[in-house]
Amino acid sequence: RTRTYRIAEDLKRRIRLRDGTCRHPGCSVRAEFCDVDHVRPFDHTDPSRGGPTAEHNLMCLCRRHHRFKTHGSWRYHLERDGTLTVVTDTGRRLRTRPFGPLARWRELEAHGRVAPDVVWPPNRGGYRLAC
Repeated sequence: RTRTYRIAEDLKRRIRLRDGTCRHPGCSVRAEFCDVDHVRPFDHTDPSRGGPTAEHNLMCLCRRHHRFKTHGSWRYHLERDGTLTVVTDTGRRLRTRPFGPLARWRELEAHGRVAPDVVWPPNRGGYRLAC
């Protein structure tokens, strides 16, 4: 699944639940109205060389910022915890963290603030959270 360009609907949903909004610094467009974009571009010629279609390489960007990323000179790096670092053309580093409900859940879980018998998200129609 990581070597295909098309993003599965359940994976898009998970990215939107993680991010909450467009991840471009300063943008607040809700994730449901954003594109889910590869941070490291998918390599259509040789998918094994990079740009996997996986959570650690996907983020929400509104259409405006998706185009800005695709055609601009800024660099984007997404860490496994969802922290995004954007390096501008002048070298300035900007960081954003996801704050959707899934990101908040993971943060609580990491600090032991979630009861071990609580399961989120609930399994609805075969949706599984693979973290």
